[in-house]
Amino acid sequence: MVQQQYKKKIRIYTLVLVRDAVVNATFTGSIQIDPGVNFYATSFHASDSSDGAALGTQEPFLANAQDNEGSYLWADNFVERSALFGDRILGYQLPDVMPISQNTRVTFTLRNRAAGAVAGTTIVELRGYSLVPV
Repeated sequence: MVQQQYKKKIRIYTLVLVRDAVVNATFTGSIQIDPGVNFYATSFHASDSSDGAALGTQEPFLANAQDNEGSYLWADNFVERSALFGDRILGYQLPDVMPISQNTRVTFTLRNRAAGAVAGTTIVELRGYSLVPV
């Protein structure tokens, strides 16, 4: 019996959300995993055009994510940006690979802070790999 061999193929799924400066406003968008592809997430990342010039500063919005596999919430409520996406350079590196089934839709919702909201364009990235036959 011949055993099928696979290699890792890097995949980065992106979502662009344009935020305005309205206090507590929410902005929602989805990333759809390709049909026929089992995706293995290794990190999440969010960059924003309104991040400060200093590398350690981030626009402090809130975030949540949910997938359509049983409507699983990734956080039970809105959490700080850094809790879901990590820092603005490396993002959040998952401690273990997170498999996401083919055709799964992951919906990201961002909410401006209650005070001092700033408009900006946020790019959300789901980084990882898929396995392709050799």
